[in-house]
Amino acid sequence: MKKKITYKDQEFIVDIQQTDQEITISWDDRTYHFSKSAISKGLLLTHENQSIVSSVVQKNQDTYSIQVNGKIIELVHKDPYALTSQDSLSGGHGNVKAVMPGRVVKILVNEGQTVDQNQPVLVLEAMKMENEIKAPIAGKIESIFVKQGQSVESGAKLIGITNT
Repeated sequence: MKKKITYKDQEFIVDIQQTDQEITISWDDRTYHFSKSAISKGLLLTHENQSIVSSVVQKNQDTYSIQVNGKIIELVHKDPYALTSQDSLSGGHGNVKAVMPGRVVKILVNEGQTVDQNQPVLVLEAMKMENEIKAPIAGKIESIFVKQGQSVESGAKLIGITNT
C-alpha cells in the first residue's frame, strides 16, 4: 500500500507490503525486506542480521511518534480518506471522497443519521486492503452517493455530511 509520509519536512511516497512474517518497504528506488515478529512492546524487525525494535508510542491526529531502537521518530501521514481541501467546511457541508479506485464493501450509516467526528461511515476496499472511512466532521448524513458492492473511481463522492 502506497503512503505519503513526511519526515523532517521531506515528503516520501512509501510502498509498504506485508504478510504475517515479512514487511517490504520501498521508496526512492530502494527496497528493504524485514522479517517480523510480534513482541510485547511492538514489533521485532530483522534486516540483514540487524534487529530493530519498533513500536508506535503515540498518535496525535496525523503525527505518529514511533520508537525505533529506543529513539523517537516523528512521522506525518495524512489520511487519504479524510476530507479534502476542496471540500472545506465552509457553509457546514462536507463530502467524503475516494482518493483512489476501490470497491464499497459496506455502508455503515443511513441518510438522515447523525454521526460523530471520526465515526466509521463506510468500508472501502482498495489495493487489497479494507479501509474504514470515518466522518471528518460531526453532523447529519445528507446523501449517500454509492451502493454496497459498487466500484468507485478516484475522486468519487462517497457520502455527504452537513454540519449540525
